[in-house]
Amino acid sequence: MWVELEQFLATDADGKQYTVKAFQRQVIYHTRSGEPWTRKGRISHRLMDGRPIEIVEGESAPAFRIVDGGQVIRRV
Repeated sequence: MWVELEQFLATDADGKQYTVKAFQRQVIYHTRSGEPWTRKGRISHRLMDGRPIEIVEGESAPAFRIVDGGQVIRRV
């Protein structure tokens, strides 16, 4: 199951704003005694319209690249 962690605004170089959602995959298991145990996976980021984005390495501030468009956006 994907759990939404947060939403935040990001802007590109032209000032256009994008809403970004951060998700994390979580799987709930149960031990033999019935206690729930949650396994948390990596965090994934997507734009509000569902387009995937990726983290840009080597930037001083958190930056993301829109996968299908190539624009770099930064968290506000």
